[in-house]
Amino acid sequence: MSAHELTIRICIPAREESAVRDALAQALPELQWEEGDSSYDKIRVWGAAREVAIRLYRYESPGPFQLTVTATSPSESLALRDRVLEALHATLWKPLEPQPVALIKPEGRFPSAYHFESDLELSEIKRVLDDAEFWSWETRQSPRLGVYLEGRTPVRTRSVRIRGAKPAYTIEVGEWPGSEHIHEAVQTTLLPALSARHISA
Repeated sequence: MSAHELTIRICIPAREESAVRDALAQALPELQWEEGDSSYDKIRVWGAAREVAIRLYRYESPGPFQLTVTATSPSESLALRDRVLEALHATLWKPLEPQPVALIKPEGRFPSAYHFESDLELSEIKRVLDDAEFWSWETRQSPRLGVYLEGRTPVRTRSVRIRGAKPAYTIEVGEWPGSEHIHEAVQTTLLPALSARHISA
């Protein structure tokens, strides 16, 4: 019987190989589980049994994991996928989609910054944006700003900054030629992904 392979991307709360392996070993004890060597800048966990194999893989950088399930049929692959998702409290990866919002443009111009509230901690904001692969984010710190997030936008040399502490935050975008689509992405995609509320210029 030919094998069926299913490959998807998933987001999981656990970040350590050992935690992933232990959770999967407990949920799927019929497979023999192993983990890779993190010194090679990769996170790898895999399990195998007769005619069945499961592999989780990701570089040691933020973002979703690649899950590959090999089984004897599509239905078995899907069933194993569901068991992995449940064991790891994982969700299927999907890109963030723009939401229909009324754009904030006082006097017809985008503001340089937005104030908003969110129930997420700063570290959780980074995880949401990392998992969605929405731009590229680094956690930074300065005496004046404290801990903040800096995100590199698709526009070369242009970045945005998220600072503050739960629940009150500010995202600084700036005003420069060609920044309109960055402001639109912040308002229609980034802020809705964070369940932002009370948004103001």
